[in-house]
Amino acid sequence: MATIDLTAQEAPWAYPARPGGGPSYSIAKLVDFSEVNEKAGTGAADIIKLVKIPANTIVQAVAYRVFKASANLASLDIGDSAGPTQYATALDMTSIKDGVSALAGKFYTQADFIQLRQNTAATVLTGVIEVVALCWDANAYKGLAA
Repeated sequence: MATIDLTAQEAPWAYPARPGGGPSYSIAKLVDFSEVNEKAGTGAADIIKLVKIPANTIVQAVAYRVFKASANLASLDIGDSAGPTQYATALDMTSIKDGVSALAGKFYTQADFIQLRQNTAATVLTGVIEVVALCWDANAYKGLAA
């Protein structure tokens, strides 16, 4: 099992700029398995860290879209460090598809990652998936309670 961090080049745990300044935003990551791990691909139980979730964030849902199918990636999970299947379990990438988690929102009091975990034993060198986290900056609501 290896952990591949696709967030290493990103700004450290900052909220993204939001047009209009509202509390909602989305964070997306496109994963091309032919480019992952210095083109060596991924193996069973490998974890790919996709996006950073800052502390005091509500993740309302996580959506995904498979742009390019992978014949040998039959199962992956989308989750976080506390629950590797928090947002999707046994997602099949063998065909083009999209979907969204049924989660009604998770509040992150500490910074975390949205991640993929591969369940397939084969080395995966093909396939493209985009994962989008729909988020709310909970700091916008501090001090509003009576």
